Amino acid sequence: MQKPTSLPPERSGKIANPKLLARRKALADAKDAGIWQTKPPPQEIKIAGVRALKFSPSGKSRGTILHIHGGAFRIGCPEQISHFALALAQHCSVTVICPAYRLAPEYPYPAGLNDTRAVMEVLIADNDTPLILSGDSAGGGLAAGLAAMA
Repeated sequence: MQKPTSLPPERSGKIANPKLLARRKALADAKDAGIWQTKPPPQEIKIAGVRALKFSPSGKSRGTILHIHGGAFRIGCPEQISHFALALAQHCSVTVICPAYRLAPEYPYPAGLNDTRAVMEVLIADNDTPLILSGDSAGGGLAAGLAAMA
């Protein structure tokens, strides 16, 4: 089987329904209230135009993990996996990058995959240490898609 060289073009999305918007607002309120705050806090960065959180180990980093949050491709943010990402960074001595990819239905497939692919390509180009792809739930699906494209 031949490896695909490109994804389908991005397409117009639609407005999220009120129930989804309410769930997103609840997550935003939790984030603003500091529910996922970590010590030390992550560094907020932009990679390929995509907002991301960067969690660093206390010592030298042995590699980078691109960890993609879940949420059925429609909800979620990197902040909600902050405690996991920080623990991973500290216990494994790696840098953990958690991108905030575009969500459906406003940005349907392949928008989220395009965002995470752009982040992955920058991380590969800018680092000489190993890159590990991981994700939870929908983020695991995006990580698997990235691995297939890589």
